[in-house]
Amino acid sequence: MKIGAIVNPISGDGSAVGSIPEIEKQVRGITELVITRKGGEAMLAAERFAKSGFDFIIVAGGDGTLNEASQGIIDTDTALVPLAFGNGSDFTRSIGRIEMAGLSNAIEAGRTRKVDTIELEYAGKRTHFINIMELGFGALVMKRFNDRRKIRKNTSFARHILAEAFRLKAMQISISGDSFSFSGDIAECIIANGMYFGRGLLASPGSSIDDGIMDVHIIEGMGKGEFFVKLPRIRNGSYVQDRKVRNYTARNIEVSTPGIPFEVDGEFLGFSPLKATIRPQSLNLLQPP
Repeated sequence: MKIGAIVNPISGDGSAVGSIPEIEKQVRGITELVITRKGGEAMLAAERFAKSGFDFIIVAGGDGTLNEASQGIIDTDTALVPLAFGNGSDFTRSIGRIEMAGLSNAIEAGRTRKVDTIELEYAGKRTHFINIMELGFGALVMKRFNDRRKIRKNTSFARHILAEAFRLKAMQISISGDSFSFSGDIAECIIANGMYFGRGLLASPGSSIDDGIMDVHIIEGMGKGEFFVKLPRIRNGSYVQDRKVRNYTARNIEVSTPGIPFEVDGEFLGFSPLKATIRPQSLNLLQPP
């Protein structure tokens, strides 16, 4: 059996890299271990492992590291083994977390699951994501949070949500899919594969990561006061029942409006226009024991 490990040294304020001795204790005979130093290395390492016929790739990091590593093994038989060490690690909330104490048992059992990914095209680039994309308010929150975190490691995510809420402005958008079309003002648009984002907020309560569709939640534009009142409802997912939230499902989505900020899996990527396409059961994941 060939097993690789990819560790992001800054995830969990260093706890991911500190876990290496325990990972090696749990999984004896790891074929190769890579500690990433910059963006893109997780994808390159995972791609190299898959081409070399690795059975499993352990990824110790957050949603960004997990998403990056997944890029290298989409449409292969190599299985991703996520260990949650990030600020949110929200994707693992949808699939079930493999705890360190159960890592060896999970690998020994070898029970895997094929899940969907979403292919994204924007600014002449093509990439994938595994959990959730946000356009509008949430993208600005993530950009602000990541920018501040480069300066101060222990920055409050909730503080940046409130700061952007005070600056809330409606954005005009045209978005369409194979089953819907919407044009108007929005505060936020969520395109979901998984259920959670923002450190456990239930962004898309009806989502399933292997149903072959994306769930779309469009929060229409509203005043700051109304937005503040309704914002807490995103914690338990009840916001989707609000009269100003449009809920759709789609296999293909296009945002034709330019200049809408967006982020995927905790990483701010840029601005629309963009296209998103579901890739059913394209990623292999190891399941908890």
